[in-house]
Amino acid sequence: MDACMKPSPYELFPPEVPIVFEKVEMILVPVILSSAVKIRRNCYFSNMILDAHNIKNWDSHSIKSKWQSSLYLMENAALSLSQIIHENYRNKNLVILCGSGNNGGDGYALARMLFKVGCRVDVISVLDPKRGSNECNSNYQKLLEIGAPISQRNEWSPAKLNPKTIIVDCIFGTGLNRPLEGELLAFIQEINDLPNYKIAVDLPSGMLADEYRQPGVVFKADKTFTLQCFKRCFLNRENLLYTGEISMVDIGLSKDFKPSHIEGRLITDSYLKNMLSKRNVNSEKRDFGSCLIIGGAKGMAGAVIMAGKAAWRSGCGLLMICADEDNRQIIQAALPEAMFISFEELTLETIQKARSIVIGPGLGKSQKAKELLITTLENAPENIVVDADAINIYSSLEEPPKLPRKSIITPHKRELERLIGPTHGYEDLLNKQKAFSKFHGVILVSKGPYTQITDNLGCLLVNTSGNASLAKGGTGDVLAGIIGGLLCFVPKNISAAALGVYIHGKAADEWVKSGSDGSLSPLDLINLIPTLLKT
Repeated sequence: MDACMKPSPYELFPPEVPIVFEKVEMILVPVILSSAVKIRRNCYFSNMILDAHNIKNWDSHSIKSKWQSSLYLMENAALSLSQIIHENYRNKNLVILCGSGNNGGDGYALARMLFKVGCRVDVISVLDPKRGSNECNSNYQKLLEIGAPISQRNEWSPAKLNPKTIIVDCIFGTGLNRPLEGELLAFIQEINDLPNYKIAVDLPSGMLADEYRQPGVVFKADKTFTLQCFKRCFLNRENLLYTGEISMVDIGLSKDFKPSHIEGRLITDSYLKNMLSKRNVNSEKRDFGSCLIIGGAKGMAGAVIMAGKAAWRSGCGLLMICADEDNRQIIQAALPEAMFISFEELTLETIQKARSIVIGPGLGKSQKAKELLITTLENAPENIVVDADAINIYSSLEEPPKLPRKSIITPHKRELERLIGPTHGYEDLLNKQKAFSKFHGVILVSKGPYTQITDNLGCLLVNTSGNASLAKGGTGDVLAGIIGGLLCFVPKNISAAALGVYIHGKAADEWVKSGSDGSLSPLDLINLIPTLLKT
Protein backbone atom coordinates (compact mmCIF):
# COMPACT_ATOMS: atom_id res chain seq x y z
CA MET A 1 0.00 0.00 0.00
CA ASP A 2 1.20 3.52 -0.77
CA ALA A 3 2.66 5.31 2.25
CA CYS A 4 0.24 8.21 1.77
CA MET A 5 -2.67 5.81 2.14
CA LYS A 6 -1.62 4.84 5.65
CA PRO A 7 -2.49 6.91 8.71
CA SER A 8 0.59 9.08 9.19
CA PRO A 9 1.98 9.50 12.72
CA TYR A 10 1.68 13.19 11.79
CA GLU A 11 -2.06 12.90 11.08
CA LEU A 12 -3.26 16.06 9.39
CA PHE A 13 -6.87 16.06 10.50
CA PRO A 14 -8.61 15.04 13.70
CA PRO A 15 -10.17 11.56 13.31
CA GLU A 16 -13.70 12.94 13.07
CA VAL A 17 -12.89 15.17 10.09
CA PRO A 18 -13.16 13.48 6.67
CA ILE A 19 -9.93 13.94 4.75
CA VAL A 20 -11.12 12.99 1.27
CA PHE A 21 -13.98 15.43 0.69
CA GLU A 22 -14.58 18.77 2.30
CA LYS A 23 -17.35 21.33 1.87
CA VAL A 24 -15.90 24.70 1.01
CA GLU A 25 -17.54 28.03 1.79
CA MET A 26 -14.78 30.29 0.51
CA ILE A 27 -12.78 30.88 -2.63
CA LEU A 28 -9.00 30.88 -2.36
CA VAL A 29 -7.19 33.58 -4.34
CA PRO A 30 -4.10 33.72 -6.62
CA VAL A 31 -0.99 31.64 -6.05
CA ILE A 32 1.56 33.24 -8.39
CA LEU A 33 1.71 35.56 -11.37
CA SER A 34 -2.09 35.48 -11.65
CA SER A 35 -1.97 31.69 -11.27
CA ALA A 36 -3.92 30.13 -8.44
CA VAL A 37 -5.90 27.30 -7.04
CA LYS A 38 -9.48 28.36 -6.46
CA ILE A 39 -12.17 26.14 -5.04
CA ARG A 40 -15.76 26.86 -5.95
CA ARG A 41 -18.18 27.93 -3.22
CA ASN A 42 -20.49 25.40 -1.61
CA CYS A 43 -19.18 22.41 -3.53
CA TYR A 44 -17.54 19.18 -2.53
CA PHE A 45 -14.09 18.52 -3.85
CA SER A 46 -11.29 16.11 -3.20
CA ASN A 47 -8.07 17.22 -1.57
CA MET A 48 -6.37 14.24 -3.23
CA ILE A 49 -3.84 14.70 -6.04
CA LEU A 50 -4.32 11.85 -8.51
CA ASP A 51 -2.85 10.40 -11.69
CA ALA A 52 -4.85 9.72 -14.87
CA HIS A 53 -5.36 6.02 -14.07
CA ASN A 54 -7.06 6.75 -10.76
CA ILE A 55 -9.11 9.59 -12.23
CA LYS A 56 -10.44 7.19 -14.87
CA ASN A 57 -11.20 4.59 -12.18
CA TRP A 58 -12.98 7.26 -10.14
CA ASP A 59 -15.24 8.03 -13.10
CA SER A 60 -16.02 4.31 -13.54
CA HIS A 61 -16.62 3.81 -9.82
CA SER A 62 -19.00 6.79 -9.73
CA ILE A 63 -20.99 5.47 -12.68
CA LYS A 64 -21.35 2.03 -11.08
CA SER A 65 -21.98 3.10 -7.50
CA LYS A 66 -24.52 5.79 -8.38
CA TRP A 67 -26.21 3.88 -11.21
CA GLN A 68 -25.36 6.78 -13.47
CA SER A 69 -24.21 6.98 -17.07
CA SER A 70 -21.09 8.73 -18.30
CA LEU A 71 -23.47 11.12 -20.10
CA TYR A 72 -24.88 12.06 -16.71
CA LEU A 73 -21.38 12.92 -15.41
CA MET A 74 -20.71 14.90 -18.58
CA GLU A 75 -23.93 16.83 -18.03
CA ASN A 76 -22.87 17.54 -14.44
CA ALA A 77 -19.49 18.81 -15.59
CA ALA A 78 -21.04 21.02 -18.25
CA LEU A 79 -23.62 22.38 -15.81
CA SER A 80 -20.95 23.39 -13.27
CA LEU A 81 -18.77 24.91 -15.98
CA SER A 82 -21.66 26.79 -17.58
CA GLN A 83 -22.62 28.35 -14.26
CA ILE A 84 -19.05 29.57 -13.72
CA ILE A 85 -18.60 30.87 -17.26
CA HIS A 86 -22.03 32.54 -17.33
CA GLU A 87 -21.30 34.19 -14.00
CA ASN A 88 -17.92 35.56 -15.08
CA TYR A 89 -18.05 35.92 -18.87
CA ARG A 90 -21.72 36.34 -19.82
CA ASN A 91 -21.05 39.54 -21.76
CA LYS A 92 -18.15 38.10 -23.74
CA ASN A 93 -18.04 36.33 -27.09
CA LEU A 94 -16.91 32.74 -26.68
CA VAL A 95 -15.49 30.21 -29.10
CA ILE A 96 -15.33 26.62 -27.82
CA LEU A 97 -12.83 24.24 -29.42
CA CYS A 98 -14.09 20.65 -29.18
CA GLY A 99 -12.28 17.35 -29.64
CA SER A 100 -13.84 13.94 -30.24
CA GLY A 101 -13.44 12.38 -26.79
CA ASN A 102 -15.07 13.08 -23.47
CA ASN A 103 -13.38 16.45 -23.14
CA GLY A 104 -14.96 17.38 -26.47
CA GLY A 105 -18.28 16.06 -25.17
CA ASP A 106 -17.94 18.40 -22.18
CA GLY A 107 -17.39 21.21 -24.65
CA TYR A 108 -20.47 20.46 -26.77
CA ALA A 109 -22.65 20.14 -23.64
CA LEU A 110 -21.20 23.37 -22.25
CA ALA A 111 -21.92 25.18 -25.53
CA ARG A 112 -25.52 23.91 -25.51
CA MET A 113 -26.16 25.20 -21.98
CA LEU A 114 -24.55 28.58 -22.65
CA PHE A 115 -26.40 28.95 -25.98
CA LYS A 116 -29.73 28.28 -24.25
CA VAL A 117 -29.19 31.11 -21.76
CA GLY A 118 -28.31 33.59 -24.47
CA CYS A 119 -24.51 33.61 -24.40
CA ARG A 120 -22.74 34.48 -27.64
CA VAL A 121 -20.98 31.21 -28.36
CA ASP A 122 -19.45 29.63 -31.47
CA VAL A 123 -18.27 26.03 -31.60
CA ILE A 124 -15.37 24.63 -33.62
CA SER A 125 -15.20 20.87 -34.20
CA VAL A 126 -11.46 20.40 -34.10
CA LEU A 127 -11.87 16.61 -34.46
CA ASP A 128 -14.78 14.70 -35.99
CA PRO A 129 -17.21 13.85 -33.13
CA LYS A 130 -18.69 10.98 -35.15
CA ARG A 131 -15.35 9.20 -34.96
CA GLY A 132 -14.97 9.73 -31.24
CA SER A 133 -16.74 8.62 -28.09
CA ASN A 134 -20.47 7.94 -28.07
CA GLU A 135 -20.94 10.57 -25.37
CA CYS A 136 -19.18 13.21 -27.46
CA ASN A 137 -21.24 12.44 -30.56
CA SER A 138 -24.45 12.46 -28.49
CA ASN A 139 -23.77 15.98 -27.21
CA TYR A 140 -22.73 17.10 -30.69
CA GLN A 141 -26.12 15.95 -32.06
CA LYS A 142 -27.98 17.71 -29.24
CA LEU A 143 -26.16 20.93 -30.07
CA LEU A 144 -27.07 20.59 -33.75
CA GLU A 145 -30.72 20.12 -32.82
CA ILE A 146 -30.98 23.53 -31.11
CA GLY A 147 -29.38 25.33 -34.05
CA ALA A 148 -26.15 26.46 -32.38
CA PRO A 149 -23.42 27.61 -34.80
CA ILE A 150 -20.84 24.84 -35.38
CA SER A 151 -17.88 25.09 -37.77
CA GLN A 152 -15.28 22.52 -38.77
CA ARG A 153 -11.62 23.22 -38.06
CA ASN A 154 -10.76 23.44 -41.76
CA GLU A 155 -13.54 26.01 -42.26
CA TRP A 156 -12.37 28.33 -39.47
CA SER A 157 -9.50 30.81 -39.47
CA PRO A 158 -8.07 31.65 -36.03
CA ALA A 159 -6.32 34.67 -37.51
CA LYS A 160 -9.70 36.33 -38.20
CA LEU A 161 -10.89 35.91 -34.61
CA ASN A 162 -11.74 39.08 -32.72
CA PRO A 163 -8.98 39.51 -30.10
CA LYS A 164 -11.63 40.15 -27.42
CA THR A 165 -13.27 36.76 -27.96
CA ILE A 166 -12.52 34.18 -25.25
CA ILE A 167 -11.20 30.84 -26.47
CA VAL A 168 -12.31 27.74 -24.51
CA ASP A 169 -10.19 24.60 -24.99
CA CYS A 170 -12.14 21.31 -24.82
CA ILE A 171 -10.02 19.33 -27.30
CA PHE A 172 -8.18 16.84 -25.09
CA GLY A 173 -8.48 16.05 -21.37
CA THR A 174 -6.70 13.56 -19.15
CA GLY A 175 -6.91 10.81 -21.76
CA LEU A 176 -4.11 12.18 -23.96
CA ASN A 177 -1.01 9.97 -23.61
CA ARG A 178 1.37 11.30 -26.27
CA PRO A 179 2.56 14.72 -27.49
CA LEU A 180 0.62 16.55 -30.16
CA GLU A 181 1.85 16.19 -33.72
CA GLY A 182 1.03 17.15 -37.29
CA GLU A 183 -1.94 19.39 -37.99
CA LEU A 184 -3.10 19.47 -34.35
CA LEU A 185 0.31 20.63 -33.18
CA ALA A 186 0.29 23.43 -35.77
CA PHE A 187 -3.29 24.34 -34.80
CA ILE A 188 -2.44 24.70 -31.09
CA GLN A 189 0.64 26.75 -31.94
CA GLU A 190 -1.52 29.06 -34.02
CA ILE A 191 -4.01 29.44 -31.14
CA ASN A 192 -1.18 30.13 -28.68
CA ASP A 193 0.04 32.99 -30.86
CA LEU A 194 -3.31 34.77 -30.55
CA PRO A 195 -3.66 37.56 -27.94
CA ASN A 196 -7.09 36.30 -26.82
CA TYR A 197 -7.89 35.32 -23.26
CA LYS A 198 -7.88 31.52 -23.08
CA ILE A 199 -9.61 28.98 -20.84
CA ALA A 200 -8.84 25.26 -20.62
CA VAL A 201 -11.33 22.66 -19.39
CA ASP A 202 -9.80 19.97 -17.14
CA LEU A 203 -6.32 20.15 -18.75
CA PRO A 204 -4.82 22.40 -21.41
CA SER A 205 -4.72 20.36 -24.62
CA GLY A 206 -1.34 18.79 -25.19
CA MET A 207 -0.63 18.52 -21.46
CA LEU A 208 -0.05 14.93 -20.35
CA ALA A 209 -1.78 14.33 -17.01
CA ASP A 210 0.93 12.06 -15.60
CA GLU A 211 4.00 13.90 -16.86
CA TYR A 212 5.74 16.45 -14.67
CA ARG A 213 7.66 17.77 -17.67
CA GLN A 214 5.62 18.35 -20.80
CA PRO A 215 7.40 16.91 -23.86
CA GLY A 216 5.59 18.87 -26.57
CA VAL A 217 3.45 21.87 -27.49
CA VAL A 218 0.67 22.68 -25.00
CA PHE A 219 -2.31 25.05 -25.17
CA LYS A 220 -1.40 28.12 -23.08
CA ALA A 221 -4.38 28.96 -20.90
CA ASP A 222 -4.91 31.99 -18.71
CA LYS A 223 -7.27 29.91 -16.59
CA THR A 224 -7.88 26.18 -16.21
CA PHE A 225 -11.09 24.73 -14.79
CA THR A 226 -9.99 21.27 -13.69
CA LEU A 227 -12.62 18.68 -12.86
CA GLN A 228 -13.00 17.36 -9.31
CA CYS A 229 -9.34 17.12 -8.24
CA PHE A 230 -5.82 18.46 -8.63
CA LYS A 231 -3.85 16.58 -11.31
CA ARG A 232 -0.38 15.07 -11.00
CA CYS A 233 1.06 17.26 -13.76
CA PHE A 234 0.10 20.44 -11.88
CA LEU A 235 2.75 19.69 -9.25
CA ASN A 236 5.55 20.95 -11.48
CA ARG A 237 5.54 24.72 -11.03
CA GLU A 238 6.81 25.17 -14.59
CA ASN A 239 3.44 23.96 -15.86
CA LEU A 240 1.81 27.11 -14.49
CA LEU A 241 2.95 28.66 -17.77
CA TYR A 242 0.31 26.47 -19.46
CA THR A 243 -2.46 26.26 -16.87
CA GLY A 244 -2.60 29.86 -15.66
CA GLU A 245 -5.00 30.16 -12.74
CA ILE A 246 -6.42 26.79 -11.69
CA SER A 247 -9.96 26.33 -10.34
CA MET A 248 -11.32 22.99 -9.17
CA VAL A 249 -14.88 22.22 -10.26
CA ASP A 250 -17.18 19.64 -8.64
CA ILE A 251 -18.81 17.30 -11.18
CA GLY A 252 -20.50 14.97 -8.69
CA LEU A 253 -18.08 12.03 -8.56
CA SER A 254 -18.69 9.48 -5.81
CA LYS A 255 -17.32 10.45 -2.42
CA ASP A 256 -16.50 6.88 -1.34
CA PHE A 257 -13.86 6.22 -4.01
CA LYS A 258 -10.58 4.81 -2.69
CA PRO A 259 -7.71 5.30 -5.13
CA SER A 260 -4.86 2.81 -5.45
CA HIS A 261 -2.34 5.63 -5.23
CA ILE A 262 -2.40 9.23 -4.02
CA GLU A 263 0.30 11.60 -5.22
CA GLY A 264 -0.34 13.94 -2.30
CA ARG A 265 -2.95 16.12 -0.62
CA LEU A 266 -3.85 19.78 -0.83
CA ILE A 267 -3.59 22.14 2.14
CA THR A 268 -6.83 24.10 2.19
CA ASP A 269 -8.97 26.34 4.33
CA SER A 270 -9.95 23.38 6.51
CA TYR A 271 -6.66 23.76 8.37
CA LEU A 272 -7.82 27.03 9.87
CA LYS A 273 -11.13 25.47 10.85
CA ASN A 274 -9.89 22.14 12.19
CA MET A 275 -6.49 22.84 13.72
CA LEU A 276 -7.27 25.88 15.83
CA SER A 277 -9.57 26.02 18.81
CA LYS A 278 -10.55 28.54 21.46
CA ARG A 279 -8.25 28.86 24.43
CA ASN A 280 -9.35 27.44 27.74
CA VAL A 281 -10.65 30.10 30.10
CA ASN A 282 -8.14 28.90 32.73
CA SER A 283 -5.13 29.12 30.40
CA GLU A 284 -1.91 30.88 31.34
CA LYS A 285 1.10 31.87 29.25
CA ARG A 286 3.12 28.71 29.89
CA ASP A 287 0.32 26.59 28.45
CA PHE A 288 1.25 28.04 25.07
CA GLY A 289 4.97 27.54 25.35
CA SER A 290 8.07 29.64 24.83
CA CYS A 291 9.48 30.27 21.37
CA LEU A 292 13.21 30.94 21.08
CA ILE A 293 14.39 32.68 17.91
CA ILE A 294 18.13 32.59 17.20
CA GLY A 295 19.56 34.90 14.54
CA GLY A 296 20.14 38.61 14.05
CA ALA A 297 23.87 38.93 13.54
CA LYS A 298 25.31 42.44 13.73
CA GLY A 299 23.43 44.66 11.29
CA MET A 300 20.72 42.04 10.64
CA ALA A 301 18.28 42.69 13.49
CA GLY A 302 15.33 43.09 11.12
CA ALA A 303 15.12 39.38 10.31
CA VAL A 304 14.66 38.26 13.91
CA ILE A 305 12.31 41.15 14.63
CA MET A 306 10.01 40.05 11.80
CA ALA A 307 10.26 36.39 12.81
CA GLY A 308 9.62 37.32 16.45
CA LYS A 309 6.58 39.46 15.68
CA ALA A 310 5.16 36.68 13.52
CA ALA A 311 5.69 34.07 16.24
CA TRP A 312 4.05 36.34 18.80
CA ARG A 313 1.04 37.00 16.61
CA SER A 314 0.74 33.28 15.89
CA GLY A 315 0.10 32.49 19.53
CA CYS A 316 3.20 31.50 21.48
CA GLY A 317 2.95 32.24 25.20
CA LEU A 318 6.49 33.53 25.71
CA LEU A 319 9.06 34.89 23.26
CA MET A 320 12.85 34.97 23.51
CA ILE A 321 15.16 36.55 20.93
CA CYS A 322 18.80 35.50 20.85
CA ALA A 323 20.91 37.87 18.74
CA ASP A 324 24.16 39.79 18.61
CA GLU A 325 24.66 42.11 21.59
CA ASP A 326 24.90 45.11 19.23
CA ASN A 327 21.26 44.56 18.30
CA ARG A 328 19.93 44.62 21.89
CA GLN A 329 18.48 48.12 21.88
CA ILE A 330 16.82 47.97 18.47
CA ILE A 331 15.26 44.55 19.17
CA GLN A 332 13.99 45.52 22.62
CA ALA A 333 12.54 48.73 21.21
CA ALA A 334 10.82 46.89 18.37
CA LEU A 335 9.73 43.89 20.45
CA PRO A 336 9.20 44.88 24.10
CA GLU A 337 7.19 41.64 24.52
CA ALA A 338 10.33 39.54 24.02
CA MET A 339 13.15 38.71 26.39
CA PHE A 340 16.52 39.48 24.77
CA ILE A 341 19.47 37.09 25.09
CA SER A 342 22.83 37.79 23.49
CA PHE A 343 24.73 35.05 21.68
CA GLU A 344 27.15 34.91 24.61
CA GLU A 345 24.33 34.59 27.16
CA LEU A 346 22.61 31.65 25.46
CA THR A 347 22.77 28.52 27.63
CA LEU A 348 22.00 24.85 26.99
CA GLU A 349 19.23 25.10 29.57
CA THR A 350 17.52 27.85 27.56
CA ILE A 351 17.73 25.77 24.38
CA GLN A 352 16.44 22.62 26.05
CA LYS A 353 13.54 24.31 27.85
CA ALA A 354 12.17 26.16 24.83
CA ARG A 355 8.92 24.68 23.50
CA SER A 356 9.98 25.66 19.98
CA ILE A 357 13.08 27.11 18.33
CA VAL A 358 13.55 29.05 15.11
CA ILE A 359 17.16 29.35 13.98
CA GLY A 360 18.48 31.12 10.92
CA PRO A 361 16.84 34.52 10.27
CA GLY A 362 19.71 37.00 9.89
CA LEU A 363 22.10 34.53 11.55
CA GLY A 364 24.95 35.17 9.12
CA LYS A 365 27.66 32.67 8.22
CA SER A 366 30.38 33.52 10.73
CA GLN A 367 32.23 30.97 12.84
CA LYS A 368 30.04 32.03 15.77
CA ALA A 369 26.93 31.33 13.69
CA LYS A 370 28.24 27.82 12.88
CA GLU A 371 28.89 27.14 16.56
CA LEU A 372 25.40 28.35 17.50
CA LEU A 373 23.79 26.11 14.88
CA ILE A 374 25.73 22.99 15.90
CA THR A 375 25.05 23.56 19.61
CA THR A 376 21.36 24.18 18.95
CA LEU A 377 20.88 21.11 16.74
CA GLU A 378 22.67 18.88 19.24
CA ASN A 379 20.54 20.06 22.16
CA ALA A 380 17.25 21.25 20.72
CA PRO A 381 13.86 19.60 21.22
CA GLU A 382 12.02 18.18 18.22
CA ASN A 383 10.14 21.44 17.67
CA ILE A 384 12.73 23.36 15.68
CA VAL A 385 12.52 25.39 12.47
CA VAL A 386 15.76 25.59 10.48
CA ASP A 387 15.64 28.53 8.08
CA ALA A 388 17.72 30.84 5.89
CA ASP A 389 21.40 31.10 6.93
CA ALA A 390 21.06 28.06 9.19
CA ILE A 391 20.19 25.96 6.12
CA ASN A 392 23.19 27.28 4.20
CA ILE A 393 25.55 26.66 7.12
CA TYR A 394 24.22 23.14 7.60
CA SER A 395 24.68 22.40 3.90
CA SER A 396 28.29 23.58 4.02
CA LEU A 397 29.37 21.45 7.02
CA GLU A 398 31.56 18.46 6.20
CA GLU A 399 30.15 16.52 9.14
CA PRO A 400 26.82 18.14 10.03
CA PRO A 401 25.14 17.13 13.29
CA LYS A 402 22.04 14.96 13.20
CA LEU A 403 18.88 16.96 12.66
CA PRO A 404 16.36 16.56 15.50
CA ARG A 405 13.55 14.26 14.43
CA LYS A 406 10.53 16.15 13.05
CA SER A 407 12.64 19.27 12.47
CA ILE A 408 11.00 21.65 9.99
CA ILE A 409 13.41 22.86 7.30
CA THR A 410 12.16 25.79 5.17
CA PRO A 411 14.34 26.24 2.07
CA HIS A 412 13.62 28.09 -1.14
CA LYS A 413 14.65 26.33 -4.34
CA ARG A 414 18.36 27.21 -4.25
CA GLU A 415 18.67 26.37 -0.55
CA LEU A 416 16.86 23.08 -1.18
CA GLU A 417 19.36 22.08 -3.85
CA ARG A 418 22.21 22.86 -1.47
CA LEU A 419 20.63 20.36 0.92
CA ILE A 420 19.72 17.57 -1.49
CA GLY A 421 22.26 18.16 -4.26
CA PRO A 422 21.86 19.13 -7.93
CA THR A 423 18.62 18.04 -9.56
CA HIS A 424 17.56 17.37 -13.13
CA GLY A 425 13.95 18.39 -13.55
CA TYR A 426 11.01 18.44 -11.17
CA GLU A 427 10.62 14.68 -10.74
CA ASP A 428 14.24 14.31 -9.67
CA LEU A 429 13.86 17.24 -7.27
CA LEU A 430 10.70 15.82 -5.69
CA ASN A 431 12.21 12.34 -5.34
CA LYS A 432 15.33 13.73 -3.67
CA GLN A 433 13.24 15.94 -1.38
CA LYS A 434 11.19 12.92 -0.28
CA ALA A 435 14.34 10.84 0.20
CA PHE A 436 15.92 13.55 2.35
CA SER A 437 12.81 13.82 4.52
CA LYS A 438 12.61 10.04 4.99
CA PHE A 439 16.33 9.53 5.64
CA HIS A 440 16.63 12.33 8.20
CA GLY A 441 13.11 11.96 9.64
CA VAL A 442 12.35 15.63 9.04
CA ILE A 443 9.76 17.85 7.38
CA LEU A 444 10.94 19.77 4.33
CA VAL A 445 9.00 22.87 3.28
CA SER A 446 10.00 23.71 -0.30
CA LYS A 447 8.92 27.34 -0.64
CA GLY A 448 7.50 28.76 -3.85
CA PRO A 449 4.27 28.62 -5.85
CA TYR A 450 2.31 25.64 -4.52
CA THR A 451 4.71 25.31 -1.58
CA GLN A 452 5.34 21.58 -1.22
CA ILE A 453 5.89 19.80 2.09
CA THR A 454 7.28 16.28 2.54
CA ASP A 455 7.38 14.31 5.81
CA ASN A 456 9.34 11.34 7.13
CA LEU A 457 7.05 8.89 5.29
CA GLY A 458 7.66 10.68 2.01
CA CYS A 459 4.06 11.92 1.88
CA LEU A 460 3.44 15.14 0.00
CA LEU A 461 1.31 18.16 0.95
CA VAL A 462 0.73 21.03 -1.48
CA ASN A 463 -0.35 24.48 -0.37
CA THR A 464 -3.18 26.30 -2.15
CA SER A 465 -2.70 29.83 -0.79
CA GLY A 466 -0.27 32.62 -1.64
CA ASN A 467 0.66 34.80 -4.61
CA ALA A 468 3.52 36.65 -6.27
CA SER A 469 3.51 39.40 -3.61
CA LEU A 470 5.47 36.97 -1.40
CA ALA A 471 8.48 37.27 -3.71
CA LYS A 472 10.14 39.77 -1.37
CA GLY A 473 12.91 39.76 1.20
CA GLY A 474 11.68 39.18 4.73
CA THR A 475 8.59 37.12 3.91
CA GLY A 476 10.55 33.92 4.60
CA ASP A 477 11.47 35.24 8.07
CA VAL A 478 7.77 35.80 8.71
CA LEU A 479 6.93 32.23 7.65
CA ALA A 480 9.61 30.80 9.95
CA GLY A 481 8.20 32.86 12.83
CA ILE A 482 4.60 31.77 12.15
CA ILE A 483 5.59 28.09 12.18
CA GLY A 484 7.71 28.61 15.31
CA GLY A 485 4.79 30.23 17.11
CA LEU A 486 2.38 27.46 16.08
CA LEU A 487 4.81 24.76 17.19
CA CYS A 488 4.31 25.98 20.75
CA PHE A 489 0.76 24.67 20.90
CA VAL A 490 -0.19 22.78 17.70
CA PRO A 491 0.36 19.15 18.71
CA LYS A 492 2.03 17.78 15.56
CA ASN A 493 4.88 19.31 13.63
CA ILE A 494 3.53 18.44 10.18
CA SER A 495 0.28 20.18 11.13
CA ALA A 496 2.14 23.28 12.34
CA ALA A 497 4.16 23.40 9.12
CA ALA A 498 1.09 23.01 6.90
CA LEU A 499 -0.99 25.47 8.90
CA GLY A 500 1.86 28.00 8.97
CA VAL A 501 2.40 27.82 5.23
CA TYR A 502 -1.32 28.20 4.59
CA ILE A 503 -1.74 31.20 6.95
CA HIS A 504 1.33 32.87 5.42
CA GLY A 505 -0.09 32.51 1.91
CA LYS A 506 -3.61 33.43 2.96
CA ALA A 507 -2.34 36.67 4.49
CA ALA A 508 -0.82 37.55 1.12
CA ASP A 509 -4.11 36.65 -0.57
CA GLU A 510 -5.98 39.00 1.76
CA TRP A 511 -3.48 41.75 1.03
CA VAL A 512 -3.89 41.65 -2.75
CA LYS A 513 -7.65 42.07 -2.40
CA SER A 514 -7.06 45.69 -1.44
CA GLY A 515 -3.48 46.47 -2.45
CA SER A 516 -1.00 45.94 -5.23
CA ASP A 517 0.85 42.62 -5.20
CA GLY A 518 4.07 44.61 -5.51
CA SER A 519 3.43 46.78 -2.47
CA LEU A 520 3.32 44.07 0.21
CA SER A 521 5.66 44.47 3.17
CA PRO A 522 6.51 41.52 5.44
CA LEU A 523 5.00 43.54 8.28
CA ASP A 524 1.70 43.63 6.38
CA LEU A 525 1.60 39.83 6.58
CA ILE A 526 2.14 39.93 10.33
CA ASN A 527 -0.66 42.46 10.83
CA LEU A 528 -3.10 40.14 9.04
CA ILE A 529 -2.32 37.05 11.13
CA PRO A 530 -4.77 37.82 14.00
CA THR A 531 -7.71 38.16 11.59
CA LEU A 532 -6.88 34.85 9.91
CA LEU A 533 -6.49 33.01 13.22
CA LYS A 534 -9.88 34.33 14.28
CA THR A 535 -11.52 32.72 11.22
